[in-house]
Amino acid sequence: LCHPRDPKCLVTGGVDGFIIWWDISTLRVHQRLALHGAVSCLRWSPSGKYLAVGALPSNPSEGAFLVIFQYENTGLSVVTKIPNLSSEWLSAVAFKKDYSQLIASTKSGRLLLIDTGMKTIIDGLWV
Repeated sequence: LCHPRDPKCLVTGGVDGFIIWWDISTLRVHQRLALHGAVSCLRWSPSGKYLAVGALPSNPSEGAFLVIFQYENTGLSVVTKIPNLSSEWLSAVAFKKDYSQLIASTKSGRLLLIDTGMKTIIDGLWV
């Protein structure tokens, strides 16, 4: 997923549980972060300041979770982790423009409206 403001920044995530920030001008890894769960979705905030990552943990008794990273030129740092959102994969995530909320969709089509400050689901809708 390309950064919306930094043309050299590309972030990938995989089922191996790693987030990798690539510098595409040099084709080298800038940063590698372990998530401890299979990555299912990635999304930059509109400003490019935050990156939301959805993942399903290795332990099946725990639910899918989101990790929100803050972007700086030197690297990504964890802002918050929102655990146990769903027993299913999160298939997509998107930020509200002001970062106060985000919406995530599950594999079965449930939409979760999440308050990023309170780290809670505001509403869950079936579509």
